[in-house]
Amino acid sequence: MIKYYKPQKTAPKISGEAYKRQLKAARSRISGQIFEDQISASLAWHEERGIMVAKKTPEPMKPVGKPLPGGHFEAVYVKAAQVDFSGTIRGGRAVRFEAKQTDTGRFQRTRLTEEQMDDLRAHEKLGALCFVILAFGFDHFYRVPWKLWDGMKQAFGRCYVTEADLQQYRIPFTAGVIKILSGIIQPEIQERGYLPDVCVICGTYAGEGSHICPRCRAKYEKEGIK
Repeated sequence: MIKYYKPQKTAPKISGEAYKRQLKAARSRISGQIFEDQISASLAWHEERGIMVAKKTPEPMKPVGKPLPGGHFEAVYVKAAQVDFSGTIRGGRAVRFEAKQTDTGRFQRTRLTEEQMDDLRAHEKLGALCFVILAFGFDHFYRVPWKLWDGMKQAFGRCYVTEADLQQYRIPFTAGVIKILSGIIQPEIQERGYLPDVCVICGTYAGEGSHICPRCRAKYEKEGIK
């Protein structure tokens, strides 16, 4: 019996602009996942060393439609009203911060919603440590004080910042870890669980019997951190 080839249905054609939008959305999802993984690994590093315990705030969802069998339900994400991360740093002070990533050269102030900015403003007024972590690409990180972000227009004359604007706020990124509280809290060196002869700050060889390499020690002594 002769079998005839049956052509498969082709995917619907899309315009060039629609394709670009889909490609941009896919890249954005991938970038977001990479950045989220970096933050998660960095938070674990800080928690293991007793520097900070901070957790990601679950994204609020709204159930839609009727309940499904087995206790399941369909839901959609709703507009975020709280900041991404909150917790406590060594000493007991509360900390709250947002974390944003871009593959472009600037961050618009509107990357934070008004609700999120109100949240940070209110908590800092009560004494919490509040800031915004900005990532340009996946290896340049900056900890921007909340007051600077809030007063962006007054500070820079515009409602966006570039990497060049933030050089003094850059924080280290070493061995896959974003040192979120660099310059604020130094890791304890007399702490169980550290690898021998490895710098607890940058992860490089620190010298026999040492937990801080000469380079990091000089840096912290220069900044007056004991």
